[in-house]
Amino acid sequence: MLECILKPIHVAQKASESEHYHVGKVIKQWTSIRNQWAEIARNDPTLEGLVQDLCAKSVTRQRKQTEGIHWLAYALDPHTVCKLLD
Repeated sequence: MLECILKPIHVAQKASESEHYHVGKVIKQWTSIRNQWAEIARNDPTLEGLVQDLCAKSVTRQRKQTEGIHWLAYALDPHTVCKLLD
C-alpha cells in the first residue's frame, strides 16, 4: 500500500529532474498524482479516507509550490491547449 501511495510522487520527482521538464508541467504533475491516488481509492475503498486526506494536503502543498507563471505556462503548453480545444 505504501508503495502505491509513494510511487506517483517518486515518478513526478524523477520527471521534474529530467532535461525536458519545464514550468508548464508542474500543474499537470500535481493533477496526475491526485488522479493516481483517486484510482487507488477506487480500487480499495478502505483507503478512501487516507486518499482524501493526502489529496487535501497535496493541494495545500501545490499552492505553496506554484505561482501564476506555472498556471500560465500550463495554459500555454500546446498539449494543454489541444486538450482544451477538443
